[in-house]
Amino acid sequence: MKFQYYLLLTCFSTILILSTFSCQSDPKANTTETGTIPKTAGVTTANGTADLSNVPEGLQELVKKAVARAKVPTSVKVNFGSGYWHLGAAVNTKTPGDRSGYEGIWFKLDENQLMTVGQNEKDLYQGAWAWDEEKQQITFMAPMNEDWWLNEWKTINRGDLYICMGNTERNSKSTQFKLVRKQEKISKE
Repeated sequence: MKFQYYLLLTCFSTILILSTFSCQSDPKANTTETGTIPKTAGVTTANGTADLSNVPEGLQELVKKAVARAKVPTSVKVNFGSGYWHLGAAVNTKTPGDRSGYEGIWFKLDENQLMTVGQNEKDLYQGAWAWDEEKQQITFMAPMNEDWWLNEWKTINRGDLYICMGNTERNSKSTQFKLVRKQEKISKE
C-alpha cells in the first residue's frame, strides 16, 4: 500500500512539474527589441489576412495591396510558395530574341505574398504577388522598379510550368513568357 501511495505521489508530482514548465513561456518571445509587444503580425482585408510578420517594413503596404486584390486560396499559395520560378523563353519583349536581359532571372513567391526576384545566386529586389483565381491571373508588383515582367498576366498551368500572357485589363502588352519551377536558384539547363 505504501508503494502505491509513493508511486501515485511521484506520478502526480511529475505531471504537475511538467504542466508548470509547459505553461511557461519566454517573456521576450512576443516583444520587440525595445520591449514592446507588436500591435499586429498581420492585416485583415476583404479578401483575407496578410501575415506581415516576416515582411520588411518598406514592403508591407505593397503586400497589403496584393492581398486586397483577390483572395488567394491556400492551395495556390502552397503551389507558388514551393521552389523558385525561373523566367524562361519570352516573346514580344523590348529586345526580341535577346535573352541576356533576363538570363537566370527567378522569382521566389512566399505564401504571405512577398516576392523576391533574383538573378542566378543574387537576390535583386523584393515586391509582392497577387493571384486572381477566377481569371487565372498572376500579378507581380515591386516598388520603384520597371522590369517588363512586373505586370498582370493571364496564365495557363501545366504542372511545374506556367505560360504567362499579357492582354489583360491592366496589361495591354502582348508579351508572353514561361515560368518553370525549379528547386534551386541556379537553373541547370
